[in-house]
Amino acid sequence: IQQEFAKNVPFALSVAETAAHPDRPSSSVGLDAADFTPAPFTTSYARGAGQEVSVVVRKSVRDKELRYRVNGGRTHETALRPWRGGERYGGEDNLHFDE
Repeated sequence: IQQEFAKNVPFALSVAETAAHPDRPSSSVGLDAADFTPAPFTTSYARGAGQEVSVVVRKSVRDKELRYRVNGGRTHETALRPWRGGERYGGEDNLHFDE
């Protein structure tokens, strides 16, 4: 029992440390939660129409903006907004990150 307890102490401490700043979780295994995590795609099927893109973003980051360029053309900028589509699982627990 003592061995199992000792094995889980680092995890329990990281959970406790995260309580003060849940949008910046502490990790007992050295992982970081990035401010932006884009969903990459290599092929677009938009055929000239708008291309939907996705990124998981920390909500505390202000003035979120997308900057993109197509085929070496000029750079475009647009503000990001939370996605409202699709099905959501696990309740309304997206308190600290948005897609």
